[in-house]
Amino acid sequence: MMIEQGAGLSTYRIWDQGRVVGSIEGTAVSFRGFTSPTDAAWAAWEAHRGTHARQNGTRLPSPEDPGFVRVSLRESGNPTVMAGDQAIAELLPPAFPETENDEWGFQVDLASEKGTILARHPEVLLRARARVMWQAMYGAGMHHLMRQWNCALSSK
Repeated sequence: MMIEQGAGLSTYRIWDQGRVVGSIEGTAVSFRGFTSPTDAAWAAWEAHRGTHARQNGTRLPSPEDPGFVRVSLRESGNPTVMAGDQAIAELLPPAFPETENDEWGFQVDLASEKGTILARHPEVLLRARARVMWQAMYGAGMHHLMRQWNCALSSK
């Protein structure tokens, strides 16, 4: 995995094996390329589990109820990915719904993170968090649900 600076000072692209899998813009980490909102929501859950394990030293158990991770519609803005009663990410719908290569994604805004690292060195926290999230998703096999890894979907 590699993170390289994009066009702006607070913009980065997240690469893995020559494929762009996500980005950091401002205080938000996002991953795109999922073929459905359900896949993006479950990837957000795995990213959340990885972050939780890193921060607390314990991994959240896999939910037994498939409805534990769900998408909640809002009156304005993008839908929210919920895990139980907790909002864990914002669902990113396809940028161009009329095209064949629609890519769903999710975004986690770290602006509300407490601590001095975000205040003094936001790029350090953002890059580290993006790395933990990607490693958790990759370890859970979520990358196989992305167009970047699925040649049959990429060639449509």
